Amino acid sequence: MKARKDQFSRFIPDEKTPNEDRLVMLCDGVFAIAITLLVIDIGIHPTNSDPDKVAAALSQLIMPGIFYLVTFLVIASYWRSQRNLMQVVQHLDNGFISLTFVFLAFIAFFPVTSKLLGDYADTPQVVIIYTSGLSGCSFASLALWLYATWKHRLVRPDLPQELINTRSISLLLNPLIYCASLLLLFVVPPDQPYLICFSWTLIGFTQRGTKYVYLHWLAKPVQELIHHEHDAALSAEDSQPEATLPDTPVDGVEAMPAEAEQS
Repeated sequence: MKARKDQFSRFIPDEKTPNEDRLVMLCDGVFAIAITLLVIDIGIHPTNSDPDKVAAALSQLIMPGIFYLVTFLVIASYWRSQRNLMQVVQHLDNGFISLTFVFLAFIAFFPVTSKLLGDYADTPQVVIIYTSGLSGCSFASLALWLYATWKHRLVRPDLPQELINTRSISLLLNPLIYCASLLLLFVVPPDQPYLICFSWTLIGFTQRGTKYVYLHWLAKPVQELIHHEHDAALSAEDSQPEATLPDTPVDGVEAMPAEAEQS
């Protein structure tokens, strides 16, 4: 975590524009409201003070509490990812702002899916809805990163391409794992579809493993391919003949022969 922070800190602008600060504050507000709404409907409502009924009501808080914690950690990870992105973004455009609103729409929807999963965790359709929300939010986060860093559109030109590539791969793994976990619905017991949520713990391990593989085996070939394509584009531009003006009359004046010009 500290190493990743050091990597990004070298490319953080000294000052942010007012527009960037306003977008950051909007994102923080949506995240804070979403986290707060997660716990509003968690509680017990026993009809009387009968200890048996209170104990039964408390037992019903187990699943909502578990999925509250899962959703809280998910939202916290998205907030950290968005914070890292906004730190390296130097300016904004309409495309980035629109993608940010799409991303925040998924964040604001988490309290709804979390409550559904806490109350109906034994229903496969609810698990699919919750997982689809996670996948959509992850794809939106990936789109934001790719849009901002594509050809260094919104970030500093000296942001290393290696850092951009490794971050892109890590962000791509999240929605792929979420979508792939739905296949486990054919394996887990029909009355316990929520068990597929435990497969999401693989995200941290796969991200580290993929980063290790990329840095040690794929980084050099990818950089060579990028440089080769860049050099090929430059050579193609150099090989194009320069446009010459035709020897045609202009405003009724005929072109003067080269010998006459020299004389």
